[in-house]
Amino acid sequence: MPINQVRLRKLHRILAPIAILPLLLTASTGILYHRAVVAGNRAQFLGLQTSIRVYLDP
Repeated sequence: MPINQVRLRKLHRILAPIAILPLLLTASTGILYHRAVVAGNRAQFLGLQTSIRVYLDP
């Protein structure tokens, strides 16, 4: 049974924005953290850094 191209495009149109949200969130928080480090305000973002370490460490 062949996949209907129109249905596939509609499905992609729905799923694509959902898939890009984590990438945008990661990029934006990384940029903000980097700017804070350069500006000398790293202490304000230590909560973000700690939460990332807890998530990544086993």
